[in-house]
Amino acid sequence: MTRLSERIWFRAMACILAMFSGTGIMVGLFGPLLPSMLKHEWISKSQAGYISAAASIGLFIGAFASTAIARRRSLGFSARLFLLIGLASLGLSAIDYGPIWLGALRFLSGVSTAASSIAITSLITQGVRGSARGALIGLVGFGSGFGLIIISILLPMPFVDLVSSPANGWILATILTAVCIMIAWPGLHSRAGAPEFPKLKHAHSHHRKQLILLSVCYGLITFASAPFYIYFAAYISDLFKVPAESSSAYYAVIGIGMTIGGITCDYLLVRIFGRYVSFVLAIAIGLASTVAIILSSTLWVCLAASLLMAISFSGTSALKTYNVLEIAGPAAEAIWLKIMKIVTSITFTLGAFISGALMSIGLDYGELFTIVAITFAVSLIISIFMKLPVPVTVHVHDTTE
Repeated sequence: MTRLSERIWFRAMACILAMFSGTGIMVGLFGPLLPSMLKHEWISKSQAGYISAAASIGLFIGAFASTAIARRRSLGFSARLFLLIGLASLGLSAIDYGPIWLGALRFLSGVSTAASSIAITSLITQGVRGSARGALIGLVGFGSGFGLIIISILLPMPFVDLVSSPANGWILATILTAVCIMIAWPGLHSRAGAPEFPKLKHAHSHHRKQLILLSVCYGLITFASAPFYIYFAAYISDLFKVPAESSSAYYAVIGIGMTIGGITCDYLLVRIFGRYVSFVLAIAIGLASTVAIILSSTLWVCLAASLLMAISFSGTSALKTYNVLEIAGPAAEAIWLKIMKIVTSITFTLGAFISGALMSIGLDYGELFTIVAITFAVSLIISIFMKLPVPVTVHVHDTTE
């Protein structure tokens, strides 16, 4: 009889919970908590950009650390180790020792997120046939988005008491993450006989040019996402005069978009238009929603556009991941997922650092979103000329049947 921890449904649940905490909470917390940290003068607007850049540098390091640990031990060991590192970084962030201290801890959270998410994405598809891989990847995105929804809704609650200190938000996130890790722990291990990380030479075996072009295109999208994810709650608070303690709740809109974006784009749009057209449409949705945010003068229009933008970010991420898994094939997917993580960490770092620098010289949020729109437009142009090849056909034996 197959052990519970070997069953696909249990492993999927464990990976969803891991992404719920390791990405949805660890990464998503900073944005909705930013208005409170600004109000209590933990950091400044420009420092918020620099701290987010530090987290992105952590993503870069984490992409290398994940494969190094996984090769020596296993994907499961890598996922568990880096989730614990992220948990420690959350707990220590509740102590206000200044922006450098917070930046160092956000760096560790970036290492944790990148390393654990690479391992989790590979774990959830181990031994699964190609027809089901896209659905499982969408579930991973669901976990990330749902984590952001929950933390955004809970932060403004009276029992959290952000009015007194943003430290309470960090403590809440630490408790939620610890609970999720404990529940997911048994399912975060490599399946018996499943391939681990391949040697680097196998990363070049299938459609290398298309994968490089896909990396460039998605890198631009990630660059565009930096100002949006970092400053959205602060933008709502500033433009529409929403109290800092309440503006974090509106960040749940982004969480909803992240939750449904993968399923919407990687399943519904793909069924209607195919992978190539769906990727182009997802980017076009991001561009249109950015323009709507810039031109909006009412809160509900801004929130609706933000929902669409989050769907675009999540959808392009899911489509990108699915394309890597299908085009590169199982022999190279882990390496190319690492490459994608490196590219996105670099571009998000640039986006965050440039955003902080521009805020320090007096640019406002509207001008930052204009940069987002321009970047989306460039990515859209590239995507139009990027014809995805026929995916690699792979027969996978599902040992749970």
